Amino acid sequence: MNLLAIDTAQSFCSACILATENGRVGILHSERDRIGRGHAEKLFSTIEAALNGAAIGRGDIDRIAVNTGPGSFTGLRVGIAAARGLALALDCDCVGVNALECLAQECGVGPETIHVLLDAGRNQVVCQSFDGSTLQAIAPHQTLTLEQARDRFRNDGILTGSGVAPCFPDDQADSRSAHRAGAWPDIETIARLGAEKPQGQPPKPLYSRAADAKPQISAELVAAPSAAATPAKAKAGT
Repeated sequence: MNLLAIDTAQSFCSACILATENGRVGILHSERDRIGRGHAEKLFSTIEAALNGAAIGRGDIDRIAVNTGPGSFTGLRVGIAAARGLALALDCDCVGVNALECLAQECGVGPETIHVLLDAGRNQVVCQSFDGSTLQAIAPHQTLTLEQARDRFRNDGILTGSGVAPCFPDDQADSRSAHRAGAWPDIETIARLGAEKPQGQPPKPLYSRAADAKPQISAELVAAPSAAATPAKAKAGT
């Protein structure tokens, strides 16, 4: 199986080609570019560079994996729409992998619980805890204020992700931070987890909060009555 993994959920625009054969898994080629914005313009050239580096064509792709977030609204929509569109065009499977489970995987197996904290802005973090021995989620993810997260994760476990520094400034959690894992998952981790996902689970975005934009309610327009609809005034003397 040849798998294409893509990530546009944050500042990176990344693509990776992974191949599995006879139980062996290998990374054929990866492309990573920290662009900040402009994922829609950059993504397909990044995918083509990954395919060229792996010496395969689009028709050789058997599965597509995409980072489903949490991340920026625009970045997530770009990546997931591209993954779904390519999968439809290539008639291949498409799965989602979220950043929380990827960062837990990058910590590796161990005896301690892993707490993944991702900075969501507005003094909030998206959090999820994982069993250190199985790397499986213990509970659903949730969005907490920095103060709530600081109180909850103050005393135990391994901390990782971009939300650790905002929650624990001044190196308060330095001894518990997983330095092996970065603040954002590597594209190769997304590819490896994507290869393990079961079929039939289309990717859906994992948002840290509801969208700010609200559907507009059009103002009620009251049209002035037309002359035809206005009852004619009684003529004087009639």
